[in-house]
Formats: sequence, structure tokens, C-alpha cells
Amino acid sequence: MTQATATASDREIVQERIIDAPRALVYKAWTDPAHLPVWFGPKGFSCTTQAIDLRVGGHWTFTMHGPDGKDWPNHMAFAVMEAPSRLEFQHGAAPGEGFQVVVTFEDLGVRTRLRQVITFPSAEECAAVKGFGAVELGQQTLDKLAERVATMGLRITRTFDAPRERVYQAWADPERFAQWWTPKGFSVEVKQAEIRPGGVLHYCQRNDQMEMWGRIEYVELVAPERIVFKNSFSNPDGGIARAPFSADFPLQIYNVLTFAEQDGKTVLEMGGGPLEATEAERAFFAGMNASMQAGFKGTFDGLAAYLAEGDA
Repeated sequence: MTQATATASDREIVQERIIDAPRALVYKAWTDPAHLPVWFGPKGFSCTTQAIDLRVGGHWTFTMHGPDGKDWPNHMAFAVMEAPSRLEFQHGAAPGEGFQVVVTFEDLGVRTRLRQVITFPSAEECAAVKGFGAVELGQQTLDKLAERVATMGLRITRTFDAPRERVYQAWADPERFAQWWTPKGFSVEVKQAEIRPGGVLHYCQRNDQMEMWGRIEYVELVAPERIVFKNSFSNPDGGIARAPFSADFPLQIYNVLTFAEQDGKTVLEMGGGPLEATEAERAFFAGMNASMQAGFKGTFDGLAAYLAEGDA
């Protein structure tokens, strides 16, 4: 009788993901304390940091909170940080425990191939973790990483003096949306409204001198918590068009909105960034950050005024 011998692969979980961003940006999401604690963990999980020092020899000690209310102690010890190509760290419940992780970042031009290899002390431990659902949970974590990277270009937080449901509906109902999503002095005409994943909101903003067409394609709607959409300039037929002010502005922007209830008010967080963009387009978008912050302040001032007036 021949006894099977465990191989190195029996102790490993290997996962890959192509991320629509340059590798320097993906690497930053792993190594910047403003980003790592925000995205790390599967869907529905969040992290509370006790200590974080993202450098060789540094540590991240944190508690991961599950959607079922259970808390999980975590500790990472960083051994290798070769920007922007490689990370190595030990991850467990406490210092000296757990498994080894190697993350590599391959430059694909405007995209990055991320490869993560998790190595456990034994094949038995690896099998047990797989049985717990680690592969799927790891994919969910990489989903959150990809979304965070996609929205690192523009970050805005605004508190509105209105319940979360009303603020959400101001975005998700096309009649309400048309009353505030416009520069001062413009009106909005909605030409098409399919408010569902894969649906499109096609609209025109106009005044006496000009008109601008816009297009929103919905990716995800979770009432009243979250809206994910891609927006772009458009032509009158509903197709995606270049910005009227520059050929270097990205064709599409990926946006994530989250709505959190807080003492009867709503905290809206918005993150956005270029989608499938060239290096020149990403650079142009980054250079417009200050003007976009100012522009969205005016837009959100209009939303605040609309909410204060009540539904028409």
C-alpha cells in the first residue's frame, strides 16, 4: 500500500486577480494606512485598528468584525515590502501564529495582475481553512480591494440633515434626481431612466447658452445603503462621448456611494476614479481633483437645499 505524501501545493491557497489600475496604485492600497483597513476582509466585514505600522518589521494589529457580530483578532507582521512589486507578511490571530502570505504585483500597463499565495504550516490546516470557505472569502476580499482602488481618485464625505431613505431616494428616483443634479442656472431633462443594475439614466443639462448630455450606468443598487454606477458624458443618442473640455478626461468614471444613518442624519461617502483609463487620462483626472471637489461641493449644496425643501 502506497501512502500519499503531502506536497507544497497542499499547503497553499493561490489566488489571482487582474485589477483595472496601475500597479503603483494597487500597491498603495495595500501599504497606505488610509486604505488597507478600509477594504481588507470579506464582504460585510469591517476592521478596527489597534496599531498599524506599514513598513518592513512593522505590524498591523486589528479586530475584524463579522456581519454576524462576531469579532476576530488579527495580526500581520511585515517582512518584505518591495514597492511596487512584492509584499510578504505573516498573518494570524496573534504574533507568531498563522500563515505566510506573499503578494506580487505584475505591471500590465494600465492594469495590474495581483497574485496572492497563502502558505499554511500543514496540509491539514490548509484543508480546514478551505472547508471554512477561505477561497470564496478571499475572492470577496479581492473584490473589495478592486473597488477601493477604482475609487481612490476622488473621495468626498458629506453629512445631510435628512434620513437615509430620503437621501438614497434623491439619487435613485429619476424625478427627484433631476431636481438637484445640475449646475446652478441649468435645468435637467431625463430622456431615459432604468434604475436597476445594468440600466441607464440618460439626461441633458441645459441653460440658454448650452446643453450637456450625461449618462449613468448602474452597477449595483442596495436600498438604502449603497449605489454603484459608471458615469460619463454622452451624446443625444445615449452613447458615451468625450468630455467637451478635454480629450484627456477619462471616458468613464466608476463611483461608489454609501449611505450611513447617524443620529437621524445621513453620512454620504462617495469614491470615484477612472475606468479602463490610459496613463494620460489618469494623470488628467488626478490634476482635476481640486476642481472636482469644488464642483461636487456645489452639487451637494444643491442636494442639501433640495432635501431641506422637502419632496416636490
